[in-house]
Amino acid sequence: MDAYFKHRGFRRVRKTFMRWKQEILQSFMYPFNNECIEGINNTIKVLKRDSFGRIKA
Repeated sequence: MDAYFKHRGFRRVRKTFMRWKQEILQSFMYPFNNECIEGINNTIKVLKRDSFGRIKA
């Protein structure tokens, strides 16, 4: 098992998982998420990007 963690990428993934372990496991136990808010934020960003630089009437 130690051979896998000698690679820097695996160590980084493992460190991140260990840091966020509780939050990651809770995301599978509870049906709550923020996809609606993320969708609204994405729509706002797209509108801002599309309207950037256009002449205002």
